[in-house]
Amino acid sequence: GPEHVDVADSYNNLGTVYSHLSNFQQAKDNHARALDIYLKQLGPVHHIDVANSYNSLGNVYGDLGDFHQAKVYLARALDIRLKQLGPEYVVVADSYNNLGTVYSDLGYFQQVKDNYVSALDIRLKQLGPEHVDVAASYNNLGTVFSDLGDFQKGKDYHARALDIRVKQLGPKHIDVVASYNNLGTVYRNLSD
Repeated sequence: GPEHVDVADSYNNLGTVYSHLSNFQQAKDNHARALDIYLKQLGPVHHIDVANSYNSLGNVYGDLGDFHQAKVYLARALDIRLKQLGPEYVVVADSYNNLGTVYSDLGYFQQVKDNYVSALDIRLKQLGPEHVDVAASYNNLGTVFSDLGDFQKGKDYHARALDIRVKQLGPKHIDVVASYNNLGTVYRNLSD
């Protein structure tokens, strides 16, 4: 029937497709329908599908520029994931990373740093020091330290990100180009 969890899964998948197409309103509507069904069928808090749905909605609200609502949903997702999985899962690192990004959009740089550090710690333990997601965490930390005015730390993190990205992705990948750009910006700030 229309309230079955499989229907929620379909709404969730549709929401993801709409997000990839940058149709964020349709994405939000589909993820909200999925969440509604998950909450009715699985209960209000402690199921991982509910957490994933909160996470998807939080990301879409961020894409729509509603960062306060994004923070609410992403924090719920993180809370459930921590309770259900514990602190050592990569999906928990993803939650910390997503929440850090929204805090950045809100200008709460201490919370940004704390969440990005938590994401990095988990990714290092679970994925190893040469994984591209570890590079993404280094990149994020390089940006937040630069935003906080600590350009030396920003440079160090961006250099680590660049090193991993060149090894894993090759010298012409767009993420490598972004790392070079970030490093150049930090060097410019260091020379001022």
